[in-house]
Amino acid sequence: MRWLIRSLIFWAVCTPLFYLFGLPMLMEKLETSSRAENYTVCQQHLADEHLANVPSALLSPQQAEEYCHCVSDGITLTKSDLFDLALKRQPARLTEAMKPVVEACNETLQQALDRALNAGTAPRSTWEPDGTETIHFN
Repeated sequence: MRWLIRSLIFWAVCTPLFYLFGLPMLMEKLETSSRAENYTVCQQHLADEHLANVPSALLSPQQAEEYCHCVSDGITLTKSDLFDLALKRQPARLTEAMKPVVEACNETLQQALDRALNAGTAPRSTWEPDGTETIHFN
Protein backbone atom coordinates (compact mmCIF):
# COMPACT_ATOMS: atom_id res chain seq x y z
CA MET A 1 0.00 0.00 0.00
CA ARG A 2 2.86 2.38 0.82
CA TRP A 3 4.42 1.62 -2.55
CA LEU A 4 1.21 2.62 -4.32
CA ILE A 5 0.90 5.90 -2.41
CA ARG A 6 4.57 6.76 -3.02
CA SER A 7 4.19 5.93 -6.69
CA LEU A 8 1.13 8.18 -7.00
CA ILE A 9 2.92 11.05 -5.24
CA PHE A 10 5.97 10.59 -7.46
CA TRP A 11 3.90 10.74 -10.64
CA ALA A 12 1.79 13.63 -9.29
CA VAL A 13 5.02 15.65 -8.92
CA CYS A 14 6.86 14.44 -12.06
CA THR A 15 4.04 14.74 -14.60
CA PRO A 16 3.61 18.55 -14.34
CA LEU A 17 7.39 19.00 -14.26
CA PHE A 18 7.76 16.97 -17.43
CA TYR A 19 4.94 18.88 -19.10
CA LEU A 20 6.47 22.25 -18.19
CA PHE A 21 10.17 21.49 -18.75
CA GLY A 22 10.72 18.12 -20.41
CA LEU A 23 8.17 18.34 -23.19
CA PRO A 24 9.36 21.70 -24.59
CA MET A 25 12.94 20.42 -24.52
CA LEU A 26 11.86 17.23 -26.30
CA MET A 27 9.96 19.24 -28.92
CA GLU A 28 12.99 21.45 -29.56
CA LYS A 29 15.23 18.43 -29.97
CA LEU A 30 12.77 16.78 -32.39
CA GLU A 31 12.51 19.99 -34.44
CA THR A 32 16.28 20.32 -34.65
CA SER A 33 16.62 16.69 -35.66
CA SER A 34 13.86 16.97 -38.28
CA ARG A 35 15.35 20.11 -39.77
CA ALA A 36 18.83 18.58 -39.98
CA GLU A 37 17.51 15.38 -41.55
CA ASN A 38 15.36 17.29 -44.05
CA TYR A 39 18.32 19.52 -44.99
CA THR A 40 20.54 16.48 -45.60
CA VAL A 41 17.88 14.76 -47.71
CA CYS A 42 17.38 17.95 -49.73
CA GLN A 43 21.11 18.31 -50.46
CA GLN A 44 21.33 14.65 -51.45
CA HIS A 45 18.29 14.95 -53.72
CA LEU A 46 19.76 17.98 -55.50
CA ALA A 47 23.03 16.10 -55.99
CA ASP A 48 21.21 13.00 -57.27
CA GLU A 49 19.33 15.12 -59.81
CA HIS A 50 22.64 16.80 -60.85
CA LEU A 51 21.28 20.23 -59.93
CA ALA A 52 23.90 21.03 -57.28
CA ASN A 53 27.11 19.75 -55.69
CA VAL A 54 28.34 18.15 -58.92
CA PRO A 55 30.75 19.57 -61.54
CA SER A 56 28.08 20.26 -64.20
CA ALA A 57 25.50 21.66 -61.78
CA LEU A 58 23.05 24.38 -62.76
CA LEU A 59 22.86 25.75 -59.21
CA SER A 60 25.73 27.17 -57.25
CA PRO A 61 26.39 25.67 -53.81
CA GLN A 62 25.06 28.86 -52.24
CA GLN A 63 21.77 28.62 -54.18
CA ALA A 64 21.39 24.96 -53.21
CA GLU A 65 22.05 25.80 -49.57
CA GLU A 66 19.49 28.63 -49.63
CA TYR A 67 16.89 26.34 -51.18
CA CYS A 68 17.46 23.55 -48.67
CA HIS A 69 17.34 26.01 -45.77
CA CYS A 70 14.12 27.45 -47.19
CA VAL A 71 12.53 24.00 -47.32
CA SER A 72 13.78 22.70 -43.99
CA ASP A 73 13.86 25.73 -41.66
CA GLY A 74 10.09 26.13 -41.68
CA ILE A 75 9.47 22.87 -39.83
CA THR A 76 7.68 23.63 -36.56
CA LEU A 77 6.29 20.78 -34.50
CA THR A 78 3.38 21.12 -32.10
CA LYS A 79 2.16 18.89 -29.31
CA SER A 80 -0.56 17.54 -31.59
CA ASP A 81 2.14 16.14 -33.90
CA LEU A 82 3.67 13.98 -31.17
CA PHE A 83 1.08 11.22 -31.46
CA ASP A 84 1.70 10.80 -35.20
CA LEU A 85 5.47 10.92 -34.66
CA ALA A 86 5.23 8.26 -31.95
CA LEU A 87 3.45 6.03 -34.49
CA LYS A 88 6.15 6.90 -37.08
CA ARG A 89 3.67 8.58 -39.40
CA GLN A 90 3.99 11.91 -41.19
CA PRO A 91 1.89 14.43 -39.20
CA ALA A 92 -0.99 15.63 -41.38
CA ARG A 93 -1.02 19.09 -39.79
CA LEU A 94 2.69 19.54 -40.49
CA THR A 95 2.26 18.39 -44.09
CA GLU A 96 -0.53 20.90 -44.70
CA ALA A 97 1.40 23.69 -42.97
CA MET A 98 4.56 23.03 -45.01
CA LYS A 99 2.83 22.77 -48.40
CA PRO A 100 2.71 26.55 -49.14
CA VAL A 101 6.26 27.02 -47.83
CA VAL A 102 7.64 24.28 -50.07
CA GLU A 103 5.71 25.57 -53.08
CA ALA A 104 7.18 29.07 -52.56
CA CYS A 105 10.68 27.58 -52.24
CA ASN A 106 10.14 25.52 -55.40
CA GLU A 107 9.01 28.62 -57.29
CA THR A 108 12.19 30.43 -56.20
CA LEU A 109 14.28 27.43 -57.27
CA GLN A 110 12.53 27.31 -60.63
CA GLN A 111 13.30 30.98 -61.21
CA ALA A 112 16.97 30.38 -60.30
CA LEU A 113 17.11 27.44 -62.73
CA ASP A 114 15.52 29.53 -65.49
CA ARG A 115 18.06 32.30 -64.94
CA ALA A 116 20.92 29.78 -64.98
CA LEU A 117 19.68 28.21 -68.22
CA ASN A 118 19.14 31.56 -69.93
CA ALA A 119 22.52 32.92 -68.81
CA GLY A 120 24.43 29.98 -70.28
CA THR A 121 26.13 29.94 -73.65
CA ALA A 122 23.97 29.45 -76.68
CA PRO A 123 24.01 25.97 -78.19
CA ARG A 124 26.06 25.46 -81.32
CA SER A 125 25.63 22.88 -84.04
CA THR A 126 28.16 20.84 -85.97
CA TRP A 127 27.50 18.56 -88.90
CA GLU A 128 29.17 15.26 -89.59
CA PRO A 129 30.14 14.29 -93.16
CA ASP A 130 27.13 11.99 -93.33
CA GLY A 131 24.77 14.92 -92.59
CA THR A 132 24.17 14.15 -88.90
CA GLU A 133 23.69 17.30 -86.83
CA THR A 134 25.20 17.41 -83.32
CA ILE A 135 24.06 20.17 -80.93
CA HIS A 136 26.61 21.21 -78.29
CA PHE A 137 25.33 22.91 -75.15
CA ASN A 138 28.68 23.77 -73.57
